[in-house]
Amino acid sequence: MDASKPTVALNDHESFTLKENGIDYSMSYRLEAGAPNRRFLEVPPIAEFATIRIKSTNPNPSVTSPSKVMIHAVPFVRGDIPNTEIQLKKLIQVTEGYEKEFSMTVKGGSTLEVCLQLLWLANAASTSVVVDVEFHSYSTRSPTLVSSQPVSISAGREFARIGATANLKTEKLNPSASLNRVHRTIRPSTYNIVSGSPDRDIMPPSDAERKANPELTLSDGTEIFNMFLKYDFEIDSDKPIKVTPVVSSLFNQLYDSPLDSQVWELRDSNAQLLECGSSMHHADAVTLEKGKYTVSFHTRHPSRKVLEQMKDLPLQLLMATDAALDCKIYSELDKASTPAVTGDGRTQVGLKVLRKGDFQDLYVARPTGDLPSWVKPGDVMSGKVSLDKGKSDVTSMTLTYIVPPKSSVKKFNENKLPEDKEDDKTLDQVVFDSKVSYLSKIRTKDTAAYKELSETLRQENATSIALLNELLLFAKESKLENNETSEEAARVKELQTVRDFLDVSNGGPIDVSALAQYYGVALPSESDLQDDKEATKLKKKMDEQKKLLQATLLALADACAALALKDPSQSDALDASIKELKKWPSFSDAKDKLSYAITISRHLRLCKGENGSAIKTLLDARKDATSTDYKTLTEELLAIYESLEGTKHIVDDIKNNLYKRFPPK
Repeated sequence: MDASKPTVALNDHESFTLKENGIDYSMSYRLEAGAPNRRFLEVPPIAEFATIRIKSTNPNPSVTSPSKVMIHAVPFVRGDIPNTEIQLKKLIQVTEGYEKEFSMTVKGGSTLEVCLQLLWLANAASTSVVVDVEFHSYSTRSPTLVSSQPVSISAGREFARIGATANLKTEKLNPSASLNRVHRTIRPSTYNIVSGSPDRDIMPPSDAERKANPELTLSDGTEIFNMFLKYDFEIDSDKPIKVTPVVSSLFNQLYDSPLDSQVWELRDSNAQLLECGSSMHHADAVTLEKGKYTVSFHTRHPSRKVLEQMKDLPLQLLMATDAALDCKIYSELDKASTPAVTGDGRTQVGLKVLRKGDFQDLYVARPTGDLPSWVKPGDVMSGKVSLDKGKSDVTSMTLTYIVPPKSSVKKFNENKLPEDKEDDKTLDQVVFDSKVSYLSKIRTKDTAAYKELSETLRQENATSIALLNELLLFAKESKLENNETSEEAARVKELQTVRDFLDVSNGGPIDVSALAQYYGVALPSESDLQDDKEATKLKKKMDEQKKLLQATLLALADACAALALKDPSQSDALDASIKELKKWPSFSDAKDKLSYAITISRHLRLCKGENGSAIKTLLDARKDATSTDYKTLTEELLAIYESLEGTKHIVDDIKNNLYKRFPPK
């Protein structure tokens, strides 16, 4: 078949035609029910993808029902690429006037098989279709169907360069590029290699070995060793992230794998099993919240030496981003190398026609949008760059961007006030701070010595924030001995004493009225603070006092709540402490938020009898809680439900969920 004889008749109903451009084909098919009809086409040497267009040519459409046709096209039958990754396989319904277009990647110089079959069960009558196959190329991709060589933007370079050439025919160029995934590679923290089970992990001798040595038995086989690798990683994003673990170097290998079976398990910090997977198929992405996680990887091999040499096997975490980051594509180098510059009239490469023989330089710039806050330097972001976004599946290549170090550049301020040398601490202040530091060391060891030294230091400087913070920690954490009252009552008394130390009327540093007045007006901006040293000093002083007052009031209210749980007659003290605590919201520290939610919930339950509001407070706090805090809040909820009648089914369900989410280690 050539230009002199472009059409070849296969039979009375089918023909094969080479189009005028000498590249594309048009084929007519006569389909009988249940009989596959195959055609084999030679792919041009530089072709990258093909467009397959199917239309009905049934001579009697009125007497036949819509025909169900299976189209199966395989572009390449050699190599180690699974057909499922490269083939086109679709079930279509052909009717009068029907025309459908598909696109698929091909390998230049290979053979493309196009097979159609009319489903025998759904179609009693035969039908006719015409299939047009058009080949396209931008001469951009590597000559393999699946390549591990992406278009890469390195950390120190602002762009990547590719080129597009229309060597086969005139092509439409409409490029786009984006990044939507983060690849983070981690190494194992520990490994362990152990002998396999003598019952299950002994490979019996082969028939040839037993024939050569008849004395061999099944127990004389090769021992298989097991290697367990442990990978630790942390998610520090405020929003949940979809994560898929994968051992990339061994992925998608089965009989040709260098190791035996490979299985991994993903668990959270409480040992709850979240997902498991193998080396053949991607597991479902797991939505992970902020916290620490562990992946346990298990593989086997008859040689212990081989496993020892692979003990640092890297594991990759595929982490999805909330939204894709666009990368602009320019036709000029200077524009791509300065992607952050705006306002100079620059334009991206848009929709254009690339005539046969033409060449177009394309420069893919790094993303200028903000990267996700949890992305770390050294992570690799991935996505794709498409030469025609209308046919992204067959004209795209993998795009990667190596995340550079985060910017910490600051503007130099010549007018910045010099540091005041008078702020340097005196010898007496240094000695005093050392004594306070010593207090923390004997906090839980010698209570008598602690009280004696702390009282001496308080007499020396009753306004020291550091000293009062230390006294607060002692009142919260130390074991308080009191034979006359319970430990809860003793703790409330100790915290109340620290609270009294804070007031300026008792010689303390905090004037509550002045503190409330300061935070009741608009606070100075950062620029104001840079130019006004006195304002900076005042803000620092007020922030320290507010933090200390909040911590003291919260600890006092928490202790009162614990006392009221044990002795309901003490609910008045809890009510009074909560009223004062509510005057000084809010808390930013996660530990303080947890304590505040539990304390408020107990106040609603014990002082106001509002169990529903107490439950809602805990449920609201649990929405943004970490894994450990989630357990604490759930246990508090459980205590409320257990105190109510008719909630046994709820209690049982919560206990089951707790056992599942926080299994005993």
